Amino acid sequence: MQNEKKRQVFRKILLLISFILFPITIFYLSPVLPLMGVTKGIINASLIIFGILFILSLFLGRLFCGWICPGGAVGDICSLIYEKNKKPVYWVKWVIWIIWICLYLYLLVLNNFNIGKIDFFFDIPSGISILNPQAIIIYYFFVTLIIILSFTVAKRGFCHYICWMAPFMIIGSKIRFLLKIPSLKLKVDKNKCISCGICNKVCPMSLDVQSMVLKENMNNVECILCGSCIDNCPKKVISYTFKS
Repeated sequence: MQNEKKRQVFRKILLLISFILFPITIFYLSPVLPLMGVTKGIINASLIIFGILFILSLFLGRLFCGWICPGGAVGDICSLIYEKNKKPVYWVKWVIWIIWICLYLYLLVLNNFNIGKIDFFFDIPSGISILNPQAIIIYYFFVTLIIILSFTVAKRGFCHYICWMAPFMIIGSKIRFLLKIPSLKLKVDKNKCISCGICNKVCPMSLDVQSMVLKENMNNVECILCGSCIDNCPKKVISYTFKS
């Protein structure tokens, strides 16, 4: 049990570090800069990172969301203050993502597919300071939005409703399930389950983990592989595995 507690402490430390670094990393995760870049034929940092997250999701699912994402860190901090455990609506973020993809493709066509120059630091300011009020406004806008959604719709409401990075990883996760690519997953022994419901309470994504256990199907694209259900289960029903 001690090892399980250490794992969650380590995960929370990583999330805290990601939150501390968020004023610096926010522009590397921007959905706007790729749109600005494509009009000038530039592939920038955030577009490259989105691609990397997609590739990693083929093998690690949404591990990024559970262990590193700064937005997720803010959501988890909010859940310590006020836990709104409500089943979210998952399709909203897809509407936002599809609009974003269509706009990107439209700008790409408008620019005659003239894209190829890689400028990793394209239009990225060097951190946030009082000398850059625009960056401060953008930073606090997103942090405030994450907080509001966490307090009004569900735990990690931003992840469910607005996150523009999640669809890349969800598509990757669906592909790995379809092609049976060896990857990090959850496995379960439902015979050990005593239906205590702890897994449901601790899941930061508000998933019905207990139902997944009883069905012996842990392949849920909204699962962020944080391990909270693993490390809080008194009967060790759930565990990590790496297989197809």
